[in-house]
Amino acid sequence: MASSRQTGGEGRGPRRRAGSHPAFVSVIALALCGTSLVGCTLGSAGSSTDQGLQGLQGAQGSRTVTVLAAASLTDAFESIAADLEAATPGTEVVLSFGSSSTLALQVRAGAPADVLATADPTTMATALDGLTLEGSGAAPSPVLFARNDLVIAVAPGNPLGITDLTDLAADGLVVSRCAPAVPCGTLADAALAAAGITLAGASEAPDVKAAFAPLVAGQVDAALVYRSDVVASTGADHVELAPAVAQTTAYPIASLTGSAVADAFVESVLSEAGAATLAEHGLHAP
Repeated sequence: MASSRQTGGEGRGPRRRAGSHPAFVSVIALALCGTSLVGCTLGSAGSSTDQGLQGLQGAQGSRTVTVLAAASLTDAFESIAADLEAATPGTEVVLSFGSSSTLALQVRAGAPADVLATADPTTMATALDGLTLEGSGAAPSPVLFARNDLVIAVAPGNPLGITDLTDLAADGLVVSRCAPAVPCGTLADAALAAAGITLAGASEAPDVKAAFAPLVAGQVDAALVYRSDVVASTGADHVELAPAVAQTTAYPIASLTGSAVADAFVESVLSEAGAATLAEHGLHAP
């Protein structure tokens, strides 16, 4: 079986997650076009991608698919990639993770990639503006496949007794968050504005993984990150945001090339097994 490789994303090396889900079967019809995806057409799961996996099963030779994905999808996509490789011998999935805004810039600059998954529809729209599929000339059709919620990550057991956003403004408390230019930073700004508080001196990270790492290392007291980051870690607990200030984001995915192997990866994400993997890692249906 070919091994998935990981590139980019704060220098993390290749990682594989043990175990596989059953072969990808029926695809869930997940989403309609989000209002912030200006000019896009969100395809329903099971259209062109429904043939991707079938086209690879039993095929001869090696095939490589390069996937650019938001950092918050790291653990889930590593697992999905392993499952796809197991189901289609000869397939290799190359994963590159980073902030959605950085990935969008890479796509706009012509970086070689077959699939793009971002942490919000707006960034996806920016990345795909004016792009067409090779050969057909059709525009890529992103599909919403998951949602994620902003939470307050705290040390195990929540030793400081943090209960809501207002606690983060306490004197001496050290907080990490994402920079405003990336989706998790946009959510943090919205939550803080809704709560009417300002975090003076909070450290700003280029993506959610970089915002979460100092909390696990004991360098900060709290971090505004996604639920999926805490679920994937044994070194943190989390506090849910109050309904009045809660923030969530939707994740779109798109095949950038329309190739069989690109469509197969998208199908894997949209499948029932893919949805189960995403749920295991703290994401939920769109």
